[in-house]
Amino acid sequence: MQYIPYAFTSNGGAVIESVPPGIPLGGYEGVPAQAGLPGAPAMPAFDYSAGDKETILRLYGAAPTQVTVTSNPVGLSVVVDGMTITTPQVFAWLLYTTHTLDVADGVQTVSGYILNTIPSTTTTTTFYYTYGRWSDVTEWTQGAGQSHTITVTPGNGSTTFPTKSPQVATYSANFVQLVPYGLVTYPAATGTATISPQPQNLTVADVPGQYFVARQQATLSASPATVDGTLWNFYSFNNGPLYLQGGLGANPKTFDVPDTGYPVTTTAYFSNTPIYTVDVVPETFSSNLHAYVDGEFFFTPQNFSEMYDSTWTPKSTHALSLDALEYPYSYSSRYSFLRWSDGGALSHSIASLPATAKDYTATVAPQFEPATNFDYPPCGGTAEISPASPTNDGFYPTGQKLSFSATPNPPTPPTTGDWFFAGWTYDLTGTANPKTLTASDETLVFANFNTVAIPLTLASITPASVPAGSAAFTLTLTGTGFTRKSFVNRVVTSANGPWLSLSPVTFVNSTTLTVRVAAADVATPGAFQVFVENYPNGQTTGCAALAYQTFLVQGKGPPTATPVFSPKAGGYSAAQTVSISDAVPGATIYYTTDGTTPTISSPVYASPITVSSTETLKAFAVATGHLRSALVSATYTIE
Repeated sequence: MQYIPYAFTSNGGAVIESVPPGIPLGGYEGVPAQAGLPGAPAMPAFDYSAGDKETILRLYGAAPTQVTVTSNPVGLSVVVDGMTITTPQVFAWLLYTTHTLDVADGVQTVSGYILNTIPSTTTTTTFYYTYGRWSDVTEWTQGAGQSHTITVTPGNGSTTFPTKSPQVATYSANFVQLVPYGLVTYPAATGTATISPQPQNLTVADVPGQYFVARQQATLSASPATVDGTLWNFYSFNNGPLYLQGGLGANPKTFDVPDTGYPVTTTAYFSNTPIYTVDVVPETFSSNLHAYVDGEFFFTPQNFSEMYDSTWTPKSTHALSLDALEYPYSYSSRYSFLRWSDGGALSHSIASLPATAKDYTATVAPQFEPATNFDYPPCGGTAEISPASPTNDGFYPTGQKLSFSATPNPPTPPTTGDWFFAGWTYDLTGTANPKTLTASDETLVFANFNTVAIPLTLASITPASVPAGSAAFTLTLTGTGFTRKSFVNRVVTSANGPWLSLSPVTFVNSTTLTVRVAAADVATPGAFQVFVENYPNGQTTGCAALAYQTFLVQGKGPPTATPVFSPKAGGYSAAQTVSISDAVPGATIYYTTDGTTPTISSPVYASPITVSSTETLKAFAVATGHLRSALVSATYTIE
């Protein structure tokens, strides 16, 4: 699926990252354009990836029978069996055939779009990519699997992976996005600017250049110089018209290298006239707080100087304003106005700009809304935070000490109830009750209840899967908070049932249960949830603590490839040396030379067979994780 690396961020940084870093997570670069609004450029067409489509087809019982080789983003080149192709491309490969996937060294380019802040308009640019990782490479190291061989194996026989369909039908070469970098100063020789860490030096299309990996964090720093006795002042880092995140006046300026196609081609501007700074503190990671200056929106800090801003002259008047509450990133973090450094109100005017540099700084108070499961009371009890929110909307000022307390449900009836508080999870842990936490960032706290004072968890089930048609077996459940009265159920279709009890349940100890699974429960391929439930006093209805894991009923396995005789059956004028091979690595081949049907008691093929008179050879193969192959026969007539 498509992911947004900066969705739900609490500080402006990326919330997820690829391995290796810099692979597009939700891009549309290289996707063919579709018509835009009248008079506007064409917009990129968004689509599911080939892997997404394969998954959807399998879920609906329409598993693909061909193999797609693609790239992320699409439109880049890969090498398939020695031939360079432009992705995506579909291949009608036979099962058990082997193929080589490769990506050439170097940097590839593709034309794509930068989405501007103005609706319905786009700007084209060039995107740069280098090899990152093939989708089937599980253990990643630098350059791992860039060239590797695959075998088109059949599915395991389940509904979603039938034996006549490839087990894997999509292979995607994921590329790391590179972003061009350049940094200059203006006016020349009035100061210096640097960036850390240093970019990569690469040559693309015979042109040397410098590049960063997309979403890599970097910091710009500027130092003004003295020229002819005049000390210049830092003014801004301008990456316009496509600005880097945060205020232009930050120095140093830390930012995430854009993955949108914005190049990092920044100019550090210096001024020989006084600098007037409008800022909001405390600063966030990417200076994403803002102010209104003369009615115009600016991320802070924002510098003004007569050299670049003609109206900012001594004795001039300017209007400053701030939103009373700013939400720079999420709805769980906000900043409340406290005061301006010049003593002005939330919205006020600078009556007369001084002739020397001055800062106009708004101080704000961070506030956070703790996230809990208290609004949806966990089974077995309730919990609360004290004191109450001073703003009456769930937010607390930074530094506020909060007390979290949990209360188990009272016994009902009084003599048989047995709910216990079983501890906190996430940003609070342990069983201390109440427990304190200082509001200093976004937090998540869950209160847990169980019929013993230990949280009910299900960490693993063993085995985690069995082939369809397996005989009855014992399932071992490992976790915490088990009791002698714990129930084990399996849910066939959904969380709403039908619920089918697995029994008998054997209590080994508080961390281990065993249960018998009948052959009828695993007769057909599929999956079901295994639930452990604890009811007060061993009841079977009403509120219960529960934990669950998914159990997989696999297909019986793909058939082993049919053995192949070489040379082929037929008439020959001289004795033949016949070899038998199988496409499945490690397969064991059983054969006979007298025309009878081989069994697992027949000879195992180990070396070529000499056929000096007319004979009929028969063979089949078996391999771990596969069903027995079809029987194959070959008659050799020696004349």
